[in-house]
Amino acid sequence: MREEQRRHVPDRAPIKAFATALRKECDQLERLYESHLRRIAEGAPIDDDFAIREQCENVVGILQFSVIHLPSEASRDRHVYITPTLDAKTLRPVPYIQNNNKIPTAGRPVPLSEQIVFSEEPVTTADWIDAPGHPMVFWVRRSASEAVVFHIDRERTMETIETTAKAALVDTFSASPQDAWQSPSGEWIGSAPVANSAPDFLLPVQTRFGTWEIASWDAIELEMVYDPPFIVSAAVLAALLGGCGFIAFLYQRRSIRQAEQRVSFVNRVSHELRTPPDKHPAECRPRRRWDQRLRPGNQATDRPDQGRISAPGKAHRKCSHLFPK
Repeated sequence: MREEQRRHVPDRAPIKAFATALRKECDQLERLYESHLRRIAEGAPIDDDFAIREQCENVVGILQFSVIHLPSEASRDRHVYITPTLDAKTLRPVPYIQNNNKIPTAGRPVPLSEQIVFSEEPVTTADWIDAPGHPMVFWVRRSASEAVVFHIDRERTMETIETTAKAALVDTFSASPQDAWQSPSGEWIGSAPVANSAPDFLLPVQTRFGTWEIASWDAIELEMVYDPPFIVSAAVLAALLGGCGFIAFLYQRRSIRQAEQRVSFVNRVSHELRTPPDKHPAECRPRRRWDQRLRPGNQATDRPDQGRISAPGKAHRKCSHLFPK
């Protein structure tokens, strides 16, 4: 007998459908967020810092509003810091169009490619730049020589999108108790045993602001498996042990009976040896008989041999061992 685990794979079609719905919801939120950034970049007055801050504060995650130009332009780049706690010397990024003769000396330089932002044959007029080691920025071209660059707070934007997506989809997550989904911040949603073991099925949903993970665990059932050869061997062994025990019991009982018989025999012999002759039964005692009958032609005599001790033949044979010759 041994214990085995039986895995029951649940139907994962619902969580796959949920992953599709989650991806669509995140894409819609990202497009909505991009539309807000485009609206600010295209409609904000470039020379009015107060109006720029007022519009940017209505959109979550904007840290900085920058206006950049081609290196050949005489216009000066401008940077409006939306977050007042940002360190202007060490933490603020300074986007600029990459040129060997023009590198910002203040802040943290963020070079942008002229071929991407001001392409003569533009494929797009706005896009994200999220290179490793650089802050997340979103640029929007206003004209052939001017563009607006937003510095985005990834964590804050991700938190807002995550909260909105969970509120919209938490009621539609009708998966089994073995399923759960994890937000980019690491929060698990669902009743699955996420702390016990790694998931058996993991479906990531990659977005710009983080990765969602939809996990599923197989249902595990413990079963006792009985091996027929093992059971037969155990039964034969048990029968052998039982037979040996029964034989040992019979031998022990016989030995005890023989010991009792030996003790009884020794006790009887000892009793016979300790008993004096005068204590034996009357039939074993010698009887003195005087022949007082006179045989014809004889007279009574006082000879000792005329009166002898004799014992009956049967009694004599029984007690002959007590009288040595």
